[in-house]
Amino acid sequence: MYPPKSEKFLQSVVKYLEKFRGHQLYDFIINDYFAKVEQKDGGYGRWLSYLIPYLCRYYNFGEKPKILDFGCGTGAITVLINSLGFPAIGIDIYQEHLSLANILAEENDFQNKPSF
Repeated sequence: MYPPKSEKFLQSVVKYLEKFRGHQLYDFIINDYFAKVEQKDGGYGRWLSYLIPYLCRYYNFGEKPKILDFGCGTGAITVLINSLGFPAIGIDIYQEHLSLANILAEENDFQNKPSF
């Protein structure tokens, strides 16, 4: 399921960030969201697909340990990790970001897999 589906999520993110349009970092932030869900090549998927197996071997975690994304924000990386085949759970305290995370998780049929 790589890259993850993200149409509804990205529409919601753009709507959420509309209040920041015109800010000097707005374009950077929007582009970063597109990259994190691999709709624009930002290298996140390639990086994680090498990093996670390397860490598993180095620390002897086994092939597919459960990954905790503490401070997951909108869950883009958590869902990307899951779409690469590694079980990940994201947690955060900011409700508005968790709402966006749930949109992305549901869009990728992870609603019962990662918990936000």
